[in-house]
Amino acid sequence: MTLSALATAAATTARAQEAAAVEKVLGLLQAAHHGEAARAQALRMNDRLWHAILQAVGQPASPLALPMRQGLAALGAAVLREQARPQPNLDLLVAINQRILAGLAARH
Repeated sequence: MTLSALATAAATTARAQEAAAVEKVLGLLQAAHHGEAARAQALRMNDRLWHAILQAVGQPASPLALPMRQGLAALGAAVLREQARPQPNLDLLVAINQRILAGLAARH
């Protein structure tokens, strides 16, 4: 296997792991209407996910193009602002995560 093929395989694996993380949090958000405990867990996990995304796109070594990194950073900031509200809009958070998951799925 060539170095290029190894790099492509690693990127595909990383993207699949990212998609799995977003999908897990998306499932929690979708189930968050089933009580306060489920809601609290979903929001906590979504907060962790978006903090991780913000940290990743803030790294100078990020493989993403600068406009993509800036867009994700702006979106992440908006998600965290929404989550800081007394009653975050779960439907909005679900929709955002669905779009992110679709983008990840299209790339691997």
